Amino acid sequence: MNFLSILKPDEQFPTVLFTRLSETATKSESWHGIGVTQNGFAVRFSEPNNGGSKLRFFENNGTPLTGDIDLASLGTGETVGVLGGQGSIRGDEQGWHGNGVDRYILVSRDYIGVMTGSAPFVGIFDVNGNLIVGPVHVT
Repeated sequence: MNFLSILKPDEQFPTVLFTRLSETATKSESWHGIGVTQNGFAVRFSEPNNGGSKLRFFENNGTPLTGDIDLASLGTGETVGVLGGQGSIRGDEQGWHGNGVDRYILVSRDYIGVMTGSAPFVGIFDVNGNLIVGPVHVT
């Protein structure tokens, strides 16, 4: 199980000292996975043993804004799963970043083989965890 500790700019703890990354108390891993916006942050993590890759969005003080968002469930038609694939993915072949203001971007290889070649898929999220663009295949 992963926990996150937050410090304010003055290096003091805010009201929420620690928070669980995942919605439930389960084993999880976070590699290459924190994006930051003006009023919050979002974490990309995976649950081993085919629990899958997830996102979870938080306010700056650590209060969760969303539950666990399963990356394998995002998309429509043949693109469902391209951002997270099946099973547990550490994130070595993904980029997850916030723009420091109001958006997050996930760049991911095609985990389920929708397209030939190695061009990635991209998804854009708002600060509330909504996928607002994508998945889009980048050529």
